[in-house]
Amino acid sequence: MGISWRRAWFELEKPMVEDFMTNISQVPLDSNKLDSWLWNEPPSYSFSVKSAYSKLACHGYGSISGPLTYLWNLKVMPST
Repeated sequence: MGISWRRAWFELEKPMVEDFMTNISQVPLDSNKLDSWLWNEPPSYSFSVKSAYSKLACHGYGSISGPLTYLWNLKVMPST
C-alpha cells in the first residue's frame, strides 16, 4: 500500500518528501503493537510549530525571508 498525497509537490518540497520517504521506509512495522505518535525532540519532547521549524531549519529546510519572517516573529497568544 502506498501513500497518496492531496496535491502535487512543489519543487522546493521534493527533497523533503524524498528524505521523509527514505526515513519511514527504514522503520520496521509490527502489526501486533499499538500505533502511537511521538515527537522525539528535546528538551520538552512535546510538539510545537517552533520545534518542527527548528528541526527543519537544522536540516537546511525552512529558510524564511520577507513576509514570512514577519509572520514567524509575530507575538500571539498560545492556543488553549
